[in-house]
Amino acid sequence: MNLQNFKKAMVTVALFSTTAMLATATPINGSFSFGGGATVNLTSLDFVPVGGGTGTIVTIPGPNTGSFAALNGGFTFGSITDRTDVSQPVGQPLSVTPYLTLAAFPTYLFTLELVLPGQFSSAQCFAAAANGQVCTVPPSGDSVSPYNLNNFTDATAGLSSSASFSVRGTVIDTSDNSLSNFDGVFTATFLGQPYQQTLGTVFLGGSVNVPFSATFNVTSAVPEPSSILLGLSGLAMIALVRRKK
Repeated sequence: MNLQNFKKAMVTVALFSTTAMLATATPINGSFSFGGGATVNLTSLDFVPVGGGTGTIVTIPGPNTGSFAALNGGFTFGSITDRTDVSQPVGQPLSVTPYLTLAAFPTYLFTLELVLPGQFSSAQCFAAAANGQVCTVPPSGDSVSPYNLNNFTDATAGLSSSASFSVRGTVIDTSDNSLSNFDGVFTATFLGQPYQQTLGTVFLGGSVNVPFSATFNVTSAVPEPSSILLGLSGLAMIALVRRKK
C-alpha cells in the first residue's frame, strides 16, 4: 500500500469511528402500564370518552421499567385509538398510526400492526356459569373475536369474570428514528358477573361499560446505529491491515 492510499484508509476508519461515537440513538425498551374505561359491544370497543375515535388513558405509577421508568414518579395522560371489526379486523395486518400516545413521551410514535385472535375454545361459552370456565366466542362471518373470557371465584365467594385481548406493533422515537416492537395485553374484570351474563347483554345488541388496565412490553427491533457503525469501522480496519500485507 502506498502512502496516499494508506492515508485515505485511515481517514475512512476515522470517519466511521467518529460517526459511531456521535450516533447516540437509543432504542426504546422496557414496560409500562396504564388504565382507563371502555364501552364494549359485539363489534367494537370505544375507549372513554366515547365518540371521537380515541379515548383517554392514564399511566399507572409502577412497576414501569427501562425507557418508561420515569412514569413511576407520577401519572401521565395519553390517548388510544378505538377499535371496530372494520377498522381493526382481528388477525389481519394493520397500520394504525398513531395508535397510542403518551404526554410524557411526545416523540414516541406507536403503530398498531395486529390484534390477536382469542385463544380459547367456544365449547363453554354458553354453558351454565361455573368457576374455571373459559371462552372465546366463535367467528361470525368475517368477524373474529379477540377476547379471552374466564370465570373465577372472587373474594366474596361469588362468581366473577375477566376478559383480555392482545395487540402487537411498533414504536418509533421520532427524535432519532430508533425502532422497537411492542406487545400489549388489555384486561378487564367484571365483578359479580360471569361472562355468560356479559355475552347475553352484547348478543342482544347491548353494550357494557368497564374499567380496564393494560401492560405494554417494548423491545428494540434492530441494533443501535452506533453498533452498526462500529462494526463497519472494524471491517474497514481489517481491510486496511490486509492491504498493508
